[in-house]
Amino acid sequence: MLIPAITSQVSVFQLVNKLGLVGTRWSVIILYIGTNVIALYIFLQFLQEIPYSLDESALLDGASYFRIFWSIILPNLKAPIVTMVIISGVGVYNDFYNPYLYMPDPSLQVISTALFAFKGSSVVQWPVILAGVMIVIIPILIVFIVLQKYIYNGVTGAVK
Repeated sequence: MLIPAITSQVSVFQLVNKLGLVGTRWSVIILYIGTNVIALYIFLQFLQEIPYSLDESALLDGASYFRIFWSIILPNLKAPIVTMVIISGVGVYNDFYNPYLYMPDPSLQVISTALFAFKGSSVVQWPVILAGVMIVIIPILIVFIVLQKYIYNGVTGAVK
């Protein structure tokens, strides 16, 4: 979080290129999974709030470690899981740079890079671009309106 992601982009691109993932969806999927630092922070904050006495009492009752995780820890992580799915999903949906860089093939275009294709070298088709922007914004707006309770609970719970 201290170093902007763009500063390491050359080395990341070289690594992804050597792995043979440039031009595939896997390049972007791996980058999204491996570089989500805010998710780690939010989960860490929530896990620190769960009292250890819950684990101890479950162990005394004969629960296995898997049972403790499944029955005690995971239900307490519902808010951060939903929050991170929403925040990460919106971030992935709106990302332009990574799909544009790692998936140059037009058949792999995502909606944000497809909007960029409407900009010509001399003529910009503003009505078409604005219609596309509305198509992009409406699903995110609906998701936010429906799930705003979880977003607020998850984010406020991470900074207690």
